[in-house]
Amino acid sequence: MKYIWEPCDIRVGRRLRASSGSETWMIGYDGTSEAKHNLILVSLADGMISLSGQCYESMAIALNDRKMRPADIRLDDDQNVEVLLEGDQRRLP
Repeated sequence: MKYIWEPCDIRVGRRLRASSGSETWMIGYDGTSEAKHNLILVSLADGMISLSGQCYESMAIALNDRKMRPADIRLDDDQNVEVLLEGDQRRLP
């Protein structure tokens, strides 16, 4: 399954993962930046900032290019997507 990011999907605090990796990342906000574009992508493993100076549109493009997906979406197989919501597991067709 391919997840496609749109600007409305970008939310500070949202956790995500690369499709092929297990490292968790978070969309953050750079409060020290006076620029209009101040969204960042931060690794939760070591605090490394991978993207900075992004607006909602450019962050969505970058996440699509990097094949990132929301961390709460797990890809178990080709037929089903398992979504973890507050401890409940629900299967979506």
